[in-house]
Amino acid sequence: MSSFHSINKILRNAANNSENIATYGFLLALLYIWIKWRKSKLKIFENLDIPGPTPHFLFGNILVLNRKGPSKCHAEWIQKYGKIVGYYHGMKPVLLVADPDLLKKILIKDFHLFSDRPEGVPLRVHSFLDHIIPASAIMDNILPNLKGEKWKRVRTILTPTFSTAKLKGMIPAVNQVCDSALSVLEEKSQKGEIIDIYNILQRLTLDIICAQAFAMDMDSVHNADDPLLTSAKIIFDLPFTSRLSSLEDVSPN
Repeated sequence: MSSFHSINKILRNAANNSENIATYGFLLALLYIWIKWRKSKLKIFENLDIPGPTPHFLFGNILVLNRKGPSKCHAEWIQKYGKIVGYYHGMKPVLLVADPDLLKKILIKDFHLFSDRPEGVPLRVHSFLDHIIPASAIMDNILPNLKGEKWKRVRTILTPTFSTAKLKGMIPAVNQVCDSALSVLEEKSQKGEIIDIYNILQRLTLDIICAQAFAMDMDSVHNADDPLLTSAKIIFDLPFTSRLSSLEDVSPN
């Protein structure tokens, strides 16, 4: 009887080991397939003979882009690899173009194929309020977030606003705001204060937008604590959203 139990125990252990081996084998096969797929995704530009920086297996070129900033990276890559460079924003292939003839084709002749902007993480969370208060979905309807026919319709409406005559009409108001900003710079310079030019330009930009789009005299260049300026900074300074966007780009589709 005892030998029967021993044999039964051995058989159960063997069955369990077989199941474990099968499970590990299946997981290893999945890992192998994923690695092969991942590598193939990171060889798109290599297969097309388009030069560019070597992508990280997990992060593409996001790490260096976040560390140095896109502008500096783009300038370095164009200087090193030429006017057409391929790099990876996570798993998303990005073609960097600095060739004037090709840019003219993209932005003018074939612009109907390139009107959509890259997708990112939305600046708001969708909720039940979208069905109650349409204004809560306003971020979905601004021009940079629109695509296809919706983008075309809104762009057609906005185009006359930026005609030569309209732009000339904006000059006096823009000059007034710029003069105000220059007076702030001159005052700080005379006092020998350190000038945060980025902060000044943020306030100048907001004042110009408010003057032209809303006929509002903000003068935030003289008031760094303006409530609208503070709110605008909160909207556009979203580190958590940036991290989510990076995670989305790194993760497989």
